[in-house]
Amino acid sequence: MTQSKLWMVIALSLVFLTSAQSATYVVDVNADVNSDVEEHDVINRSIGSGLPNVVMIMADDWGWSDIAAYRRCQGLNDPIPTPNLDRMVEQGIMFTDAHSPAALCAPTRFSMMTGSNPYRNGVQWGTWGFTATSAFSNGRKHVTVGEIAKTAGYRTAFFGKMHFGGGAEDYESVMPNFPTTYGFDYTFCTHGGIQNAPYLYFENDRFVKIDPADPLNPSLPGMNSDLMDWAVGSHPGVNGTGVIQDFADTLGDVNWNSSQNGIINSKKAATFIGDHVANHPDTPFMMYYCSPQVHLPHTPPIDFEPNADGTPGTPPNVPVAGATGGSNIADIIYELDLQVGRILNSLDDPNGDGNFSDSILTNTLVMFTSDNGGLGTDRGLPDYDSTGALRGWKAQMEEGGYRVPFVAMWLGMIETNSVSDQLICGHDWVGVMYALTTNSMPADQAMDCANILPILLGEQDENVPVHDFMIHQSQNSKVYPYAIRQGDFVMFFDQAKGGGPLYNLADDLGQSTNLLEGVPLPEHVALSNELHSLYLQHDQKNDPRTTTAYVAPDVHPPLPNPAGFAVVPRAIGSSTISMTSHSGADFSEPVEYRFAEYSGHEGGSSSDWQLSPVFIDDKLLPGLTYSYSVQMRDALGYTGMVSSVLDAATGTNNALLFDDFETSIDAGDIENAPYAFGVWHHQATINWARDESANDTSVHIGDYGELQGKELRIGWGYDEVVTVCSTTTSIDTNRIYTLSGNWEMDSTPFLSLGFIAGLAEIDAVDGSIVQRLTPDSLVFGDTNAPAQGDTGTFSLTLSPADMAAAGITSGNRIGVFFHHDDDGVLYSEHDSEKGDVYLVDDVLLSTDIDGMFGQWMINYEVAGKTVDPDGDGMDNLHEFAFGGNPTNPGVIGHLPAFFPTGALAEEREILEYIYPRRRHSGLVYAVETSSNLTSNDWVNSGYTELPVAGNIDADFEAVTNEVPTTNSQVFIRLMVGE
Repeated sequence: MTQSKLWMVIALSLVFLTSAQSATYVVDVNADVNSDVEEHDVINRSIGSGLPNVVMIMADDWGWSDIAAYRRCQGLNDPIPTPNLDRMVEQGIMFTDAHSPAALCAPTRFSMMTGSNPYRNGVQWGTWGFTATSAFSNGRKHVTVGEIAKTAGYRTAFFGKMHFGGGAEDYESVMPNFPTTYGFDYTFCTHGGIQNAPYLYFENDRFVKIDPADPLNPSLPGMNSDLMDWAVGSHPGVNGTGVIQDFADTLGDVNWNSSQNGIINSKKAATFIGDHVANHPDTPFMMYYCSPQVHLPHTPPIDFEPNADGTPGTPPNVPVAGATGGSNIADIIYELDLQVGRILNSLDDPNGDGNFSDSILTNTLVMFTSDNGGLGTDRGLPDYDSTGALRGWKAQMEEGGYRVPFVAMWLGMIETNSVSDQLICGHDWVGVMYALTTNSMPADQAMDCANILPILLGEQDENVPVHDFMIHQSQNSKVYPYAIRQGDFVMFFDQAKGGGPLYNLADDLGQSTNLLEGVPLPEHVALSNELHSLYLQHDQKNDPRTTTAYVAPDVHPPLPNPAGFAVVPRAIGSSTISMTSHSGADFSEPVEYRFAEYSGHEGGSSSDWQLSPVFIDDKLLPGLTYSYSVQMRDALGYTGMVSSVLDAATGTNNALLFDDFETSIDAGDIENAPYAFGVWHHQATINWARDESANDTSVHIGDYGELQGKELRIGWGYDEVVTVCSTTTSIDTNRIYTLSGNWEMDSTPFLSLGFIAGLAEIDAVDGSIVQRLTPDSLVFGDTNAPAQGDTGTFSLTLSPADMAAAGITSGNRIGVFFHHDDDGVLYSEHDSEKGDVYLVDDVLLSTDIDGMFGQWMINYEVAGKTVDPDGDGMDNLHEFAFGGNPTNPGVIGHLPAFFPTGALAEEREILEYIYPRRRHSGLVYAVETSSNLTSNDWVNSGYTELPVAGNIDADFEAVTNEVPTTNSQVFIRLMVGE
């Protein structure tokens, strides 16, 4: 907005010497991060205490009886050789009653990383898509096993199949939420194993291509030119036939061959072990090896030890394809055992020279399990069933769906040839890592795992259960997707979580007799009621723990360490930046947070220690970049390392309303005026209902989709409804208003209508909508072939011309509305038509401001350029121009200075006049000179302005002007204006 200029003379009497030398601002982001115990002391003590290396190998679709030793224990034949896994059984312990966290792959993988059941992250049935929001970044509550180990001083590595999302379709970029994000120092993986696209290898979160000259060591950076669309079907290769088994032709490396995957993964793992021993001999490592085998497609290589160029030996050095005399899957079972053997051999001989003097096997805990049960009887071998005596297989609720082998070996620590009948779960290995690293489990972490280390070491009575009960899940499409196990009994529940069969596994391992069929015994009915009640107390995201949290002496700062941001610093308008720390996990609660701002720009502030993980810095200036970090400490004073410093730039609009819906409240449906201000509500929408099922007068705010945190759901399919939030800000018809935010498609019913977003005039007295100020033609979303999970942004503006045309009543308020239509005819609800459903988030209503000076006055709650509220002789404009405080007469900011003075000035015949200039302010600073004070003949000459050589602080630069002293007298003044 154009305003007249205002000038001020800075008289010679206001001489204040200010340095114009360049200042370097150095930030030690790890200063004061330790209290009673320093972090490096904790790490060194952990290493010095002899922490073992830890290797967890998790197979894919491996049945309870696919290890030959397990078959022999059941009196079954063992036609598929598994000598390396048999070795682990002989030299360690096997569990006969171990279970996977779920009967399916993806949900299990979340649990194996966190020790919490799959429903704990709100995505109970798993994160499957490559670009889907990572299973671990959904609210980022869950600390991972990688972070637990890394904080304790482990060097961490992840290999193999992920299946927890987090990718991006720019394959030349760093994948945004791959394992490195979750505590792993080195990673080599495929997203969906060998079953789903993209068929690519990723090393340290970057696509690496398969080099035909070195095909078993993908390590060169991949480019888009290294990709091709693969046709579904078989593709013969030099060392085995690869198969693309996706649902359609799909993207992959031009040299992809699924039959080489197990060779490549295990070689990479062996290389990591050798490198670690050579270069990090005093540091323990933790390896999580997720083999994609024996999942489809079953593509055994010809030779497990091919030549360097990838071709098989003649004859094959270690034949695989056809080696078992069964089907391809039988050969793949054998091949996975060879992968286990390669890892064990690398632990025994890390540098591969045949000399075992460098063996680390005795100092390594090795575990093996599976992500779910096996695939049943299809092995091409007589009488072979991977589930043995169990009923059912993968994805089913019966024992064969999730009872799996669990074997652990730690030479000299675990008794050889041990067998345990304890009820355990695969994700109990997370409890083992807590125990090994002497980290107590926080109440909201690892909520369903147990510490089985005492069982492994023979220190706990076999008759004392580590799990009082266990929650099971199969697949959401099954008749019985849910179950609970307690003691010898397991009970199923249907999709509505109603009661199903009850089995006694001690008497009926094959689950042939439902104890509730016919006329059940009273004790069985009573037991089923108890189990049903127990299940319903532990089946939701935030329900109580199912296990007792492991407690260790607390000598660690909160996790994650270093701290980090769950919501990175982000600008809300021109004066506010908001951020949220990852929730700190520590046994010694409460965890506190301290946020620091480093830029030095005016308004930027740091917090004291606070209980809230949210920090809002709200006295900032527009168009500047501010920098923040966060750190955490527990109730005992153990303070973690400071996070990385992240930047956020303020905008040039003033925020009137911002809602990310994390703490929003709503007033629901209000039948008649007056209507609420400042909260989301419906106005006179009496009978709108969710899918016509029942009257539903609530505004739907919750964690519904893939957008981070909570969102506002703006209506349901069958219903036409308007959701409103009215501000208490009077409409200024001279301003420009902007409404923006994010949207997500929540469901795609019959009609693709999108949604209307808009601004409205709100009656200042009763809160009713007087009129819509933006047209109903502003429709957002995807109205052309939308798909659930689609996301986008919306933005609209309201101009002074728009408001002039509408005719605004003075004093009325500005408000936001979202209109959900059901049938394509506005303002007319239809009983059977069904429109699409959208979520909105990060809704921002903002207006333009009078530049940085205008925001500065808003921040200090002053008005008027020429007003002097603190009576110090400087009006608001000049307080701003020189860095003063208009509410404190003792803070006048930076003033001009002269150098040199006296005889030195006469000797040099030059006077340096140095004044402060606020950068990015939009102000005009002008030096003027005169030969006298009577004629008022001030001119913008008689001096030379030098290039700026230094800053006074982050906001002010020192401007040096050379004024000749050869004249008999000279007068200098500094003019400041807009």
